[in-house]
Amino acid sequence: MADEGVRVFKEKVGSQCTNPPARGLHMSINALSAIIIGYKRPMELYDLGEINGPRNDAEILERKIPVQKSFFYDFF
Repeated sequence: MADEGVRVFKEKVGSQCTNPPARGLHMSINALSAIIIGYKRPMELYDLGEINGPRNDAEILERKIPVQKSFFYDFF
């Protein structure tokens, strides 16, 4: 991974993905949300099987996400 950023694979109308992308990390929006708000670390979720993909990519993500105390806005 060469700091390429996030790649979005747009859905084509009428097609089905029989071969998902072979590169990168795959996770649910729930796992991504837990990382963003600081509730869980990427490597913890990887070890739990919530993130799939190459371990090296997960380790890179772990280093890029700052360690922070979990915070959630409860007002608007």
